[in-house]
Amino acid sequence: MQIKLKPINEQVVVVFGASSGIGRQAALDFAERGAKVVVAARSENGLKSLVEEIESKGGEAYYLIADAADFSQVKNVADLTIEKFGRLDTWVHSAGTFIFAKVEQTEPEEYKRLIEVNLLGQ
Repeated sequence: MQIKLKPINEQVVVVFGASSGIGRQAALDFAERGAKVVVAARSENGLKSLVEEIESKGGEAYYLIADAADFSQVKNVADLTIEKFGRLDTWVHSAGTFIFAKVEQTEPEEYKRLIEVNLLGQ
């Protein structure tokens, strides 16, 4: 069985972790190539400015606020994307977090969050 991908300009793409960094740039690149882009992250300000930038360049974008560590929110992003555009062709997971502290100053909840986002994040 051979899988044939649609050209990017015919795709609906979700980029999770799109409010900054690599995720933001990936969303811009997909939009520049003609994809319909749904961007998701926890930061509404970052997402709003990203959608505005994409739309100002003639692209089509939509944002959803969601936490990659919460599976129900991740599933909701997929469901709402399909509801809005009729399908979901490509999923980019670019959400990530880190701890910048000495080990003895780090709380267990911080490690838990790190694992939930970086390892278990959808």
